[in-house]
Amino acid sequence: MEVNNLLAHLPWKLKTEHIDKLLKGQDAWSKPELIHAILVFASYRALAGFVWGTGITSEIDFQYQDCLLVSENEDLTSSNRSQHTREEIHKLCDRSDIIDENEAQAKKVESFAAVEKIDPEAKNTPNPSVLLRSGWHSDLEKRYSFNNSAVKYYVDFDVRSHEYHIFHIQDYSWATRGFSLVTRYFPMGAHPIDDCFKCIKSLTYNTFGNLEDMDTTGFRMAIWHYVNRIFGIFYDDYNYENVNKKIPQVIKAYVKIISVAPWRITAGDILNWPLPLLPQEKIHIALITLEARKNAELLYALHAIDKSRI
Repeated sequence: MEVNNLLAHLPWKLKTEHIDKLLKGQDAWSKPELIHAILVFASYRALAGFVWGTGITSEIDFQYQDCLLVSENEDLTSSNRSQHTREEIHKLCDRSDIIDENEAQAKKVESFAAVEKIDPEAKNTPNPSVLLRSGWHSDLEKRYSFNNSAVKYYVDFDVRSHEYHIFHIQDYSWATRGFSLVTRYFPMGAHPIDDCFKCIKSLTYNTFGNLEDMDTTGFRMAIWHYVNRIFGIFYDDYNYENVNKKIPQVIKAYVKIISVAPWRITAGDILNWPLPLLPQEKIHIALITLEARKNAELLYALHAIDKSRI
């Protein structure tokens, strides 16, 4: 189904015309059926990304057969742990994420675009866009190439494209429009999705590795906004300069891969992160990432359905 393939890889290219094709004709779908299907697709992709991203699958280069992002015996008191002081961790977690409302729109968009730029001073850190073109798991992709869809892979969102536009969350969000649309046509599906979003955005144990009483809101929200940025979703009130300040490049690469091409993940992508995170905190990052990906996918789909006049 063309709609499903677009939502999986290039959701910003989904148009009302794609929705209209499904809602009319002899084999037309009803809106409740279509919304139900889209919720299933989005939830399935989020779950699949979580499975790949946490190492639950037994890949050939995984030495840990019981899943988990790290070995249960990882020592957080190692030199890797000591490289980060409490003050440095506080800088990653602080809530300096609100942008000046008077800042020019052009500057906000420029900051939004710059999120995907690589720090020239960061050495030996992966570039997510290069990784996505590197050809890992070629046997899987050869089988996938038999898919007759014209859309097979994710391509980076181009902020300056004339073919499509940035999706402004102030114009259409899950809370203001999406939730009510799903409630109208498929009420039993609206609240579980809404509960998931609220839970994952607020979930915290106020720890960062062995540090306690930490407010990690800034770090968690940087991940959420980065994933939405990957899919072209723009928050006017968020300072996108914080994404690169708060998320190390290695973790950015991990987040992007499991968001758009989780089958390309390798053991090297999820082990030896540069932050002293506990196993459950790494899994928390995966959960934030995949719920944000689900949120982005649903926004594009529900917006297109909302605009349909059929």
